[in-house]
Amino acid sequence: MRRAATVPCRACSAELAEGARKCHRCGVLQRDDVRCPHCGAVADAAPHPELIFACEACGGPRVPQDDAILRSKGGETAALRRAEAARSSRARWTAVGLGASALLAMTLGTLGIAGLLFGAGVKLAVAATLLATPLVLLLATAVGRVRARTHDLRPSLDAAWQAAAADLARGAASSFGAADLARALRVDEARAEELLALLDATDIVRGDVSADGELTFRPTVAPRVRVDVPVEPSGDAAAELDAQREAEAHAEARADGRPETRAGKAEG
Repeated sequence: MRRAATVPCRACSAELAEGARKCHRCGVLQRDDVRCPHCGAVADAAPHPELIFACEACGGPRVPQDDAILRSKGGETAALRRAEAARSSRARWTAVGLGASALLAMTLGTLGIAGLLFGAGVKLAVAATLLATPLVLLLATAVGRVRARTHDLRPSLDAAWQAAAADLARGAASSFGAADLARALRVDEARAEELLALLDATDIVRGDVSADGELTFRPTVAPRVRVDVPVEPSGDAAAELDAQREAEAHAEARADGRPETRAGKAEG
């Protein structure tokens, strides 16, 4: 029996089946054409509970590319970067909120201890107001920014996946189905069907039912319409064109033995 072809792992030299995506021993990706749009690392994308898929190197949102035929041309990159900007901003504001919460707790705790030791008074109330109010405002701002960035994250992710699916569809050489798109993007067929429905609604693909009842899709190619608009020259260009036309008419008349044009006689 013929032994299957193998190749060594690019990192640990373990014996891998030809075409393997990752090494079973060290987990290193075996492809050079999978690069993160955020950090630039050649790294795989792992499932993520919120981002759907995230870069194993930097944690940024990714759309995996697992098919050698159906591949995106990078149309999703701008939306992925917007999603990463929202995620990073949310992380910063989360850190600010946690810091404000810790400082507020320490401030209130210190003021409470001071009140127990020295008794509550006007001075303590004024100090509590002056110290706690900025922290409360900062905490409220941080909470609002975190919510806003979370709200911005999901539409950017949806736009990235739709753009990637559109790129794959436009580059398809033949009809394909939900299973093909699901395999290319490493998602389940239900998610692939949702993406195809969006592409069909925007006239990027067109669905057809095959003879065996299977729903397939093909890219919609808009015909190119060429419109020729005559442009009349003016000025020196018009005079030059008229002289050229007159000379051509004169030459044709002489060749055919016909009477010359007025301009030709005048020149004669």
